[in-house]
Amino acid sequence: MASIKSLNFIAIVLALAIVTVNSSSIDTEELKVNQVKAEQNNLIVGELKTNDLLDYQENISVQPSWFSRRLILEKTFYATEGYTISQVRALDQATDGNGGYAVITAGGPGEKSVTLRFRNHWCHSIDFVVQLYAGSK
Repeated sequence: MASIKSLNFIAIVLALAIVTVNSSSIDTEELKVNQVKAEQNNLIVGELKTNDLLDYQENISVQPSWFSRRLILEKTFYATEGYTISQVRALDQATDGNGGYAVITAGGPGEKSVTLRFRNHWCHSIDFVVQLYAGSK
């Protein structure tokens, strides 16, 4: 009888240990995801409305050369005819904190076009995914 009680006690202790290990690994994974998000330099401007669609997407990737380590790229993106931009996303693909920066220099949500200026960190590349969400007028 005493051995059955001790076996039950050991089983309960092992079950609690497994639950504790599993929950701590989940917290670690969430921490890693949040850390990656904090190290990206994403630009998201505007609000998505109910009927908005992904109207345009482009990968912007530029590597610095040995003599030009500072990169600045300015590019204009256009919504499809008859649509107005509701949200602009420039998503940094570098997850180590060394990605570039994107800023809007003209246009944007409520307009038919947007101009983005991309800058890199010294000696690092520019690597972004640009997404334009738009809706009809």
